[in-house]
Amino acid sequence: MEHSRIQAASDGARGDASLGARLLLVLLAAAPFIFALSTWNPGLEHRPLQDWSRSLWIPVLLIEAIALFGALRLGARPLSMLEGQSFCLNAALAALVGLALATATAVAAQPQLALVRTLGTLLHLGLALSLASLFASGWNTLSSRVWPLLVLGTCALLPVIALYVAAIPDPARFDWENFWLAGSNVRQLGFYCVVGAAGALGLAEGAADRRRYLLWTLAATSMIALACWSGTRSALIAAALSFALGFATLPALRSRQVLAAAFISFAGGALLSLTLAPPSHLYGITRMVETTAQPVAGPAGGVGSGRVEMWLGTIQTILERPFFGHGAGQFRFVVEEAGARYSHPHNLFLQLLVEWGVAGTLLFLSLAVPLWWRFHRAVRDGGADLLPAFLVVNGLIALSMIEGALYHPWPVMIAAIGFAFVLTSQPASAAAAPATG
Repeated sequence: MEHSRIQAASDGARGDASLGARLLLVLLAAAPFIFALSTWNPGLEHRPLQDWSRSLWIPVLLIEAIALFGALRLGARPLSMLEGQSFCLNAALAALVGLALATATAVAAQPQLALVRTLGTLLHLGLALSLASLFASGWNTLSSRVWPLLVLGTCALLPVIALYVAAIPDPARFDWENFWLAGSNVRQLGFYCVVGAAGALGLAEGAADRRRYLLWTLAATSMIALACWSGTRSALIAAALSFALGFATLPALRSRQVLAAAFISFAGGALLSLTLAPPSHLYGITRMVETTAQPVAGPAGGVGSGRVEMWLGTIQTILERPFFGHGAGQFRFVVEEAGARYSHPHNLFLQLLVEWGVAGTLLFLSLAVPLWWRFHRAVRDGGADLLPAFLVVNGLIALSMIEGALYHPWPVMIAAIGFAFVLTSQPASAAAAPATG
C-alpha cells in the first residue's frame, strides 16, 4: 500500500507530458523571437518606451518572471535545492546577495537602476533553482528537450533578421552598428550565435539518427553564418574556444561525427555568409580580417575595438572602491571611458570588480568555480545529455571575457538554465532529498 502511494505520488510529480511544463519550456525558448519582435524598428524612430525596454531587455525579464511563476505553480521548490549544498556554498550565496543589495541601495550613483539589475540577478537565480528542483523531482525525461528547444529558439531569429533588413527604408542612412533588433548593438547578435552554435554541436554529438545529426549541424552552420555576416569576431572565438576545451577534456567530443559537424559548421557558415552581401563595412568576414590585422590598441580602437582603453579606465575606477564596488549597472556612470554609452567593461572580471569589488568577486568565484568543476566532472563521467549545456555555458564564459555575455539578461538566463543541470547532476542521494520533502 505504501509503495503504491509513493509510486502514485511519483507519477503525479512527473510533469513530463503536462501542457504547462511544455508551454513553460517553449516560452523560454521563444524569448529571442519575442524580444526581436518587441524591438522591431527598421526605421530607427526614437520610441522612448521601446528604447527603455530594449536597453534593459525588459521583455526577456518578463518572460523569465512568467516562467518562474509557472514553475512555482507546477511544484518547483527552489530553496529545497540549497538544502543539499554545503554550508560554505550557501553562506557565500547569502553573503553575495546581501552585498549586491547593500551596494545597490547604499553606494550606487543610480540606485534605481542598480536595484533593477540586482533584482534581475535574483530572478535568474530563482529560475535556475526552480528548474533544477523540477528536473530533480519530476521532469527528468523532459529535460532532454530543453536544449533542442533553446537552439531552435535562436534559429528562429534568422527569418526575423532577414525580414528586418529587407524592411529598412533607407539602408544608406541606417545605423548598422546599433541595429536595434533583439539588442542595442549588432554585436549582441553574438550571444544568440554562441548559444545556437555551441548547443547545436552538443546535440549533434548525441544525435540518435542521421536526420537529427544533419538538423543540428545545419543549425550550427546557420548561427556561425550569422556571426560571420554580422562581423562578430567574438562569437566565433567563443564558440571555437568552447569546442576546443571540450575536445581537449571530453572523450565524447573526439568522435568523427562531432568533428565533422564542427568543421562543416565553421567552414560552411563562413562560406554561406559570403553569399549574403554585408549591408555595411562594419559587417562580414572582410571586416573581421581587416580589423584583426590592426594593432591591439590605437586611435581607432584597433583589433580591441577600444577595449584596452576602456579596461585601463575601468581599473582606475575599481581602485576608487576596491573592496565593495560601485553597485550593479553603474559602469557607464562611474567610468569615464564608457562615454556614457557602454553599460559594462566587456570583461567579466572587471565587471564584477567594478560592481561588487574584491569581496563580491571572490564570493562569486567561490560559487561559480566549484559548480563549473562539478559540471565538468558530470559531463566527463558520461553525462552526454549535459554536453549541450556544458558547451553553451563555456561559450558564454569565453564570450564574457570580451563582451557583455554575462551582463545582459538573456545570455545570463541561458547560463542559469545551464547551471540548473549541474544541480541535478549530483549524486542520487543528494538529488533525491528535495523530492522527498
